[in-house]
Amino acid sequence: MASEADFALGYSEPNAGTDLAGLQTTVVLDGDEWVINGQKPWNTFGHKVTHQWTAVRTDPTAPKHKGISVIIIPNNAPGVTLVKQRTWGNHTTNDVFFENVRVPKNNLIGEVNQGWRAVNLKRILKLLSEKEKNKKEKGNLPSKSRG
Repeated sequence: MASEADFALGYSEPNAGTDLAGLQTTVVLDGDEWVINGQKPWNTFGHKVTHQWTAVRTDPTAPKHKGISVIIIPNNAPGVTLVKQRTWGNHTTNDVFFENVRVPKNNLIGEVNQGWRAVNLKRILKLLSEKEKNKKEKGNLPSKSRG
């Protein structure tokens, strides 16, 4: 049986802002489940998706860019709360709260404490995709005739 999932990125945090390496949302392995606690503000489209692609702190004693993992969290998991926020431009963002949220062990993306690679790889792929798109768009622009 095939299924689909839509994702929002859960990266930013109240005390870290866009400093992803400063994140404090924690995840602890408890048997075959991860237990997540924390908050992700400014979550665009969080209210329209099925899952959060979330950066979490798996080792609080590790250096800032280490001890980060990426985990997929379903929006309908018990303990996930989304609170819509309206911006000045009348756009919707969300504060997403995780309170003792439990997800299966296999919701981890990649390896434990290797999330910085997953986050940067996604960013690199996005930048490359945008660069390729811009090349194609520029190549399809009508040329101006001079004469």
